[in-house]
Amino acid sequence: MKKYVIAVAALATIALLAFDTQAQNVSAPVSGGEASCPSLNVTGLKPNEGTLLVAVYASADTFFKKPVWTTSQKVSAASMQIPVCNLNADEIAVTAFQDMNGNEKLDSNPLGIPTEPIGMSGKPAMFGPPSWESSKVAFKAASAPIAVKF
Repeated sequence: MKKYVIAVAALATIALLAFDTQAQNVSAPVSGGEASCPSLNVTGLKPNEGTLLVAVYASADTFFKKPVWTTSQKVSAASMQIPVCNLNADEIAVTAFQDMNGNEKLDSNPLGIPTEPIGMSGKPAMFGPPSWESSKVAFKAASAPIAVKF
């Protein structure tokens, strides 16, 4: 349980830092050329509630420190397709959370456990903080949307 609390607290802290950095920010789906852009397939959302905040990282050195791309979009369904255009990376890791109260922060309880839904790309471990290795996915060669599961 202690490892889980530490992992969740780390994720919450990192998520807050991620959206305060200078990354390419897209506030709405990109129009024109979307078919050629790799996309994120975000699933497990609470439909029609809050805003989805997404951060994309392009290296182990910047993972959870400095995203290369961010977006925030109103949640319209239990799953959403989000194009990620104009990003030059072979691999990426994606973090996301559903901001239910509109404060643009990942809320947590006194133990640091998030009280809002969170999601990741790849296959992050159940315990301990997610690593670049467990969260990274191929990006440039992505023929199918990249899964981000809540």
